[in-house]
Amino acid sequence: ALLAAALSFPRPLTRRFWPANGGPARYDGWKSAHYGSKSAGGHGTFPYFGGRGNIHEIRRSHVLYIHHSRQLAWYNRIHSPARNRFGLESFMRKFIIDTDTASDDAVALVMALRHPDIDVQAITVVAGNVPLAQAVQNALYTVELCNQDTPVYAGCAKPLLRELSTAEEVHGRDGMGDIGLPLWGRRPADGHGADVLRQVINDNANDITLVTLGPLTNVALALLREPELARRVSSCVIMGGIGSGHGNITPLAEFNIWVDPEAAKIVFESGMPITMIGWDISWKYAAFDPKQAAEIRAIGTKLAEYVIDIQATLNQYAIDQSNLAGFDWPDPIAMAAAIDPNIASYEKLRVDIATGEGLARGLTVLDRLGATGRPPQVDVAISANRELFVDMLKQALR
Repeated sequence: ALLAAALSFPRPLTRRFWPANGGPARYDGWKSAHYGSKSAGGHGTFPYFGGRGNIHEIRRSHVLYIHHSRQLAWYNRIHSPARNRFGLESFMRKFIIDTDTASDDAVALVMALRHPDIDVQAITVVAGNVPLAQAVQNALYTVELCNQDTPVYAGCAKPLLRELSTAEEVHGRDGMGDIGLPLWGRRPADGHGADVLRQVINDNANDITLVTLGPLTNVALALLREPELARRVSSCVIMGGIGSGHGNITPLAEFNIWVDPEAAKIVFESGMPITMIGWDISWKYAAFDPKQAAEIRAIGTKLAEYVIDIQATLNQYAIDQSNLAGFDWPDPIAMAAAIDPNIASYEKLRVDIATGEGLARGLTVLDRLGATGRPPQVDVAISANRELFVDMLKQALR
C-alpha cells in the first residue's frame, strides 16, 4: 500500500528545505538543489528525489525521508510553507529592492521577480542611471513584463547633498537602450521610497533582505530617520564600490557610490550586515561577448529577448569605454549573490567611503592590513562562479 501510494504521488514534488547548517540554497534544475557555506565546508544536495514519490532531505547531520502523503502533509503543517509562482510549496525569502532602473537593473529585477523562492515585497526607486521619473517607469514596465504585481515606489530624485549625475550615455536616454519601448504612462504606488523601506523592514524585522542596485540615497534617508533599521535587516547586498582594480566613473570609483558618497558613508557605517558586490566582480565574471549574448537571446522567450535587446547602448559603451568584448551586468550578478551567496566568495574587511572631490570622491577604501584599527564590517566579494550565475539567469528567463 505504501509503495502504491508512493508511485501515485504527483510530480513535480519540489519543496524548499533549508539546510541544517543555515547555508543558503540554490536550485539545480527542478530535481535537486545544492547548499553549503565555506565556513561549514563543502556542499550537500537537497531535496533529492530518489524515486517517484520519495523526497530525501539530505542534511549534514541527518537524512529525513518522506515517503508518504501523510508524512508530507505533517511536514507541511509544521513548517508552514508558502506557495511560489509555480504553485509549488516553498519557503519564500523576502526581498526589498532599491534600484535606479536601467538596462542592467532590469535584468536583476527579472531574476528576483521570476525566482520561485523570492518574495519581492516592494521595489523602491532612486535617481541614478537616469532621472527618477524614468527609472520608475522602467521598473514598472519590467514588473509588468514579468506578470507580477509587486508595488513600485518613487524615492529620492537627487543625492543628499549633491546635484544628480546620471549615466544616460551608458544606458541610453531612456536607460533601456533607446530601442523604442513604451516606457511611459504607468503609475507607481503611493508613498516615498525611504518611508516604504522603513515600513517593509519594520514589518519583516530580521526576516528581510535588502538589495541595492543604485545610489544609496533612499537607504541613507531611511536610516537617518530611523537608525535602528540597521539591526532589523537580515542581510543587505549592495552593488557598489570596487573590491580590486579600476573604477567605471573615475580611475578608482564605482558609479553608484560616486553619485552619492555621503549616503554611502551613512549606510556603510550604520551597522547593517553588508555584502558588497563591486564592479570588479561584474567585469571579471558577468561580461558577455556577442556569442554569449546570442546564447541568452536564443532561449527564445520574450524575457530573454528583452534583457538582451535593452543592452544596445550599454554594449557599445562597454566596447568603446570599458575595454570589454561586450556589455557587463553588475546588478544581475549582485542579485544572484543575494539569492545564493555561494555564487561568490568573500573577505571580511573594513570599508570606508571617501566623500571628497575630484579623484577622492566616492572611493571605497578597503583596509586589508588593519591599518585603520577599525573592525571589519563588510563582506566584500573577491571572486564569483560565472557558471552558477549564468545558470540562475537562464532559469529566470525560461
